[in-house]
Amino acid sequence: MNFKEKVYKICSSIPKGKVVTYGQLARLTGKPKAARAIGVFMKNNPD
Repeated sequence: MNFKEKVYKICSSIPKGKVVTYGQLARLTGKPKAARAIGVFMKNNPD
């Protein structure tokens, strides 16, 4: 599983109504300095 797939998998497990920051997502993926990359993924996400 590549990094982008890991991010999307974690995002899909977040319950509706729960707020998670890009920084929190980055830490959950094991790459705590990747918050900006996650922001770009989310910006370009067609869903």
